[in-house]
This record gives sequence, structure tokens and C-alpha cells, in this order.
Amino acid sequence: MERHVTEMEEAFERLSLAGLELDKKLQVALVLNSLPKSFNTLTTALEGRTDKELTLDLIKTKLIDEATKQGSCSEETVLKAGSGKRTLICHYCQKPGHKQRECRKMANDREAEASKDDRKGRKNFSKAKTVHENNDFAFMTLGAEKPAGKWIVDSGATSHMCGDRSYFVDLEECASEYITLADRKTTAAKGRGTCCVICYDPDGNKNNITLSDTLYVPDLEANLISMKKLVARGANVSFDTAGCTIMREQRIAATAVLVRGLYELITVIEAMKTVEQGHREDCLHQWHRKLGHRDPDAVQDIIKKKLVTGIQITDCGLRAVCECCLEAKATKVPFPKQSTTSCGQTLDLVHVDVCGPMNTATPGGCRYFLTDIDDCSRYCTVYFLREKSEAELRLKEFVSEMKTTFGRPPKIIRSDNGGEFKNKALDAFCKKEGIRQQSTTPHTPQQNGMLKGRIGL
Repeated sequence: MERHVTEMEEAFERLSLAGLELDKKLQVALVLNSLPKSFNTLTTALEGRTDKELTLDLIKTKLIDEATKQGSCSEETVLKAGSGKRTLICHYCQKPGHKQRECRKMANDREAEASKDDRKGRKNFSKAKTVHENNDFAFMTLGAEKPAGKWIVDSGATSHMCGDRSYFVDLEECASEYITLADRKTTAAKGRGTCCVICYDPDGNKNNITLSDTLYVPDLEANLISMKKLVARGANVSFDTAGCTIMREQRIAATAVLVRGLYELITVIEAMKTVEQGHREDCLHQWHRKLGHRDPDAVQDIIKKKLVTGIQITDCGLRAVCECCLEAKATKVPFPKQSTTSCGQTLDLVHVDVCGPMNTATPGGCRYFLTDIDDCSRYCTVYFLREKSEAELRLKEFVSEMKTTFGRPPKIIRSDNGGEFKNKALDAFCKKEGIRQQSTTPHTPQQNGMLKGRIGL
């Protein structure tokens, strides 16, 4: 009885996927009308309930309880769904008492035939396959090339299926559930678990897609994503001539392209394979470069509006962005006009820099000068230098003078990455005096802006 009601629910689901959704009341009426006469008493009692109370779950529970009480109500009698009695005969083994799809001899023969064919090796993959596993279905058409290892979005599948164990983040192994294929061969599902697939959206961003309650089928040639399961989880799946789009919470989570009649999901692994193959001569990326790095949408509009002739664009499978366009359009974020940090007392931070050589030398022959500015008091000290290498000696003099005047050396000395400040002798001196050295980021003089503004740079 439980199998009968389950098969009726499956039939309703298949009609719904085909676009013919039955009303809940009509579903209840069809189930009640399919019952034998021995259930007339229960049927009359159920019809006396209100429409709100009368649901498929309630009917299923009541029918199972009634079948248990009767005891003599066999499954064959329930499945007749009509008047008259007849004996069920298997069309495969010609024995009474069961149908062909329940024949154990047929299942054993097909399993032996499948094992034999696997040893010989199959050469022709241009065939349609239908996967049937108890209450799970999957439909997939294979062309001359197998989509091995790829993820296919299947509108006919009622469960996710994967043949690669590496995709599972958790897997619960169970007794083998045999899956019958349309070519009379069988395979087995070894367990159920959760898969994690990294996909690309149209903008090239990576998204982690979690597929729960996925069947582990080691012999499956391609991984299947059930559209029914996605919709049940709140996703919105749409198909068109170009491909398939999977949306969740008004955001595109993944996309699939139409390849040989199958909607193949764009995953990171497949994208890496495509990158190795490279762009095609007539793909959108090549025309983007040929037309002077024109906007890809504008290039496609040229084709759609038939503004030019002789241009054909094919999909190379890559979803990469143009690095040249990104670099050309990139802008630097402006630096803040004021520092976000400030020093509480003098000598907490000292800015130092060397400027020169100057075109005109001083009377003493100096063409360089070293500038030291205290961040808190803005007190400035200038030392004239004949050579740039004298900066180390003058900086040591500045530290000694500050120790004499204020009783302590500077805490931090900030400079650029010049060689006069980056040497072993000055590093050893700063460590001895307990001074911490700070260096600005290369090509970023704004980080030492107080000193650069003072000397006019």
C-alpha cells in the first residue's frame, strides 16, 4: 500500500514537471478512486472530512494502517486500481505473483550482462540513458564525447548524483541501491552525502555551491544536478538557448552553457581546463581585442543589430576578464588630507629625509641637506652635507643632541627606502639606542607628507 501511494505521488510530480500540475483535491480524489472495494469503508469515512483536513499525508497514513489491519490485502490487489480480479504474470520469467520490473531474475541477468560489457569495454556512447533508482530518476543524453567529470543540470533528475568522491565533504556509506539504466544495465549507489562545487558567475566571481543529499554513484559517467532539488531549496533555475542560470536570493550563484544538448555547469576545474586550451579565433575575447578593447556587450550588440557582416562569435568557455582593461580603468584612491594618528609628545615620531644634489653648492661646498622634523612640535633641524653618505653621521648627531636636550632619544624615525637609511651600521645604532625605524611604502611619498611639504617636494 505504501508503494502504491508513493507511485501515485511520483506520477503527480512527473506531471507537474511536464507543466500539468494537478490540484490537491484532484490528487486526493485520484488516490481514493484507485483503491479496491475492501477499502470502501475507509474511503467513505475519509470523504466525510473537510477539504482542509483531507491531505495526501493523512490518506497515506490511514491506508497503511488499514492495510495492516486487513492483512489479506496484497499489493497486487491494491495496484489493480479497478474492478475484476486477475493474476499478475511476469513478462520476463513467465512466473505469477509479480511484475516484470520486480523480477529478481531479470535484475540478476542484467547485472551479469553489465559486468560482462564492462570487461569488454564500450565503444559507442551515442545513446540515451535513463537512470532509475527506487524513487530517483535522471535523464541524460550523451553524444559522441562523454561529459566525464562534468556537472550537468538535469531538469528530469529527482536527486543529485555524483561519481567523484573528491567532491563530497561528508559521505555516509550505505547498502548498495541498484540503479537501472535504459540500456538494461545496472549500477549501484554506494551512499549519500553533501557535495561542494566551486562555480563561476557571469562576472567571473567564484561561488561555493553546496549540494545536500547527493547520491554517490561511482560508475556514473557525469555528475547530475537535479533542478527539482534546487527549486525545493528556494533556487530559481531558468533555461534559454544559450545556457542555464541558477539564482538564489536575487543573486546569480552559477551558470551553465549548452554543449552538445547538455547544460554543463561552469566550474573552476572546467574553467582551468578551458584556459589551458586557450581562446578560439572567433570567440568574444578575440573580437574584444581586435576592436580596440571595445565593451563586450557593445560587441555583441553589433552582431545582434546586424551592423556588420562576416563576424561570427562562438563561446570558448572562458569567463576571464581583460587584464589590460582593468589596468587602464584602475584609479588610485586619494590619500587623506590629514593623518588619522597623532603623537602625544615630542620625539614620539621624527620624519627624516635627504634632499639633493643641488645645482648650486653652499660656500662650504655642500650640495645635500638632511631634514629632521618632530611630528608633535613640528620642530625642524637641518644639516648640510657634502656627500649623501654623511646622512648617517648627522643623524647620529641629531639623536645625541635630543638625548642631551630632552633626556631621551626619538622613539620612531620614519624615512624612505634610501640606502643612506637602510644600512647595517645605522640599523645597529638604532637597536642600541632603542629606536624603531619605519619605512614608507615605495613610490608613496604621501606617507611622509609633512616633511615633503616642508622642503617643497
